[in-house]
Amino acid sequence: MPNYNSIEGNVLFPTIDGYDMHKAGDMALYLAHCDFYPFKSVIDNNKMAIDLVTK
Repeated sequence: MPNYNSIEGNVLFPTIDGYDMHKAGDMALYLAHCDFYPFKSVIDNNKMAIDLVTK
């Protein structure tokens, strides 16, 4: 399974294709990742700001 929460690379959020919805663990992980989806723009903006400061 890919790393969805890497601040070092592009921030990726889950697509249902990467999870087996017949397994309770994968379903719980998918739903937990979806809870963070509203923060995607915050993470992206912070990454852009960090990139500007470090250049």
